[in-house]
Amino acid sequence: MVVAAISAGAALTLMGTVVIPLVTSHLNAQLENKNMLIESQQKNISNVETQLKSVEARLEASIKEVTQKNEEKETLHKEIRRIQLETPFLPPTPYPKGLDTMRVGDDVEQANDLYPSTAIDKSRDTYWSIKTKHAIFDQVTYYFDEKDKKISHILFHRAYDGPIKEEEVFTLVSNAFGKPVISYQGNHIWSSRTNENIAIEEDGGFLIYGKGVHPRWLIKGIDSGKILVPQSKGGQMCSRPSEKGETPKAKAKS
Repeated sequence: MVVAAISAGAALTLMGTVVIPLVTSHLNAQLENKNMLIESQQKNISNVETQLKSVEARLEASIKEVTQKNEEKETLHKEIRRIQLETPFLPPTPYPKGLDTMRVGDDVEQANDLYPSTAIDKSRDTYWSIKTKHAIFDQVTYYFDEKDKKISHILFHRAYDGPIKEEEVFTLVSNAFGKPVISYQGNHIWSSRTNENIAIEEDGGFLIYGKGVHPRWLIKGIDSGKILVPQSKGGQMCSRPSEKGETPKAKAKS
C-alpha cells in the first residue's frame, strides 16, 4: 500500500512538473504559430483590400474620364450637326460640309480609306453607296466609270426621318447658290463656279454632276424645245450637253 501510494505520488509529481508543462508549452507554441499565421493572413487581406481599393479608384477615374470624353464627343457631334443644318454648304464648292472629301473626278477607291467597310455597299459595278452620319444626308452614292474608277456624279440621299424635309433642301441650296439657272417639271439645276453642276430632281435627289455629265431630263427638255440653255457666266451650262450622263434615282427608304 505504501509503495503504491509513493508510486502514485511520484506519477502526479511527474505529471505536474514535466508532462503538463511540456504539453502546455507545445500547445502555446502551436497557438502562437496559429496567431502568427492569422496575423500574416490578415496582413495579406489588408494588402489585397488596399490593392483592390486602388484598382477601384483607378477604374472609377477611368470610367469618369471615358464618360467625360463621350460627353465631349457628343457635344462636338451636336455642334457639327448644328453647323451642318444651319449652313450645310460653303460656296463656291457645291459639296455639303462633312461630305466634301470625295469629289467628282476622284478615284472611288478612296472610300476604303475614309469609311468603315461595313458602311460601304459595293454590290453594283458602276456605283457605291455609303452610309453616313451627316445631319441632312445619311447616304451618299458615288457613280463612277468602270474602267478608271473616276467619280462622274454623286447622289446625296436626304435622311427621310431627319430634321430637313424634302422641300427644304431646295431652300438650303438656293440660299447658298442663288436662283437655279434651269427649273423644269420639279427639277432644278444650279451652275457652280467650279467644274460641277448642282441639281435637285423631282424624286428628291440632290446631285453634283461633273463636267460633261448631265441628267436625261435636261437632254430631253432641250431636245423638245421646252428648255432653253442659258448663256454661260462662268458656269457649265453654255451649250447643249451630250447624252453621256444618266440621272440616278434617289432610293426610297426601305
